[in-house]
Amino acid sequence: MKAPARVLAGLAAAFLLCAGLPAARASTPLVLTYSIREARAYLDKEDLDVELQVDGGIKIDTAPIVAEAGADILVSGSGIFPDHVAANLKKLREVAERSAHRRS
Repeated sequence: MKAPARVLAGLAAAFLLCAGLPAARASTPLVLTYSIREARAYLDKEDLDVELQVDGGIKIDTAPIVAEAGADILVSGSGIFPDHVAANLKKLREVAERSAHRRS
């Protein structure tokens, strides 16, 4: 996490994006959990007003993991679409918010 921390030091940013490769892989958020925790710790330590966004593989089962790890914004495509969009979005938000409260 040394390189991203050095890059962040000189930037004024609204959010930091952690993206998995490839984006559609369901295991991506699990692999990124360490990076998310490290980024959150850095942002908090430096008292930066930056939201941490995670994109790639965000679904009902992975949303709580990345939210608890420190993500503020979750980007989900396949976890919401193509069917029952409103219900999927509501459930995704519920599980993520519950986990985010646990880290506070």
